[in-house]
Amino acid sequence: FLRALAIREAALGPDHPELVRGLSGLALLYQSVGKDAEAEAYYLRALALWEYATGPDRAALIESLESYAVLLAKAGRAEEAKQMEADAAAWRKHRAALAGAK
Repeated sequence: FLRALAIREAALGPDHPELVRGLSGLALLYQSVGKDAEAEAYYLRALALWEYATGPDRAALIESLESYAVLLAKAGRAEEAKQMEADAAAWRKHRAALAGAK
């Protein structure tokens, strides 16, 4: 995963939205083995890249928000986890509305 991310970063640049899935994958991997600090760093980077993303398909963003909420809840950061869950729900609603408008 790290090597693949490095290759994509070299090709696309460090702030390209296409890196989100790789960053989220690394976050999930680190989270699954209990390396929560590393997981959080990758979640935060993935979510920051969404500021530059465009288009209606936010599936990766929603997945990242939900997974990050789990990590925050596990760390005892309930309020932050609730905010991530609320953000994910808002994006899910927005995505559904866009799909319904087509």
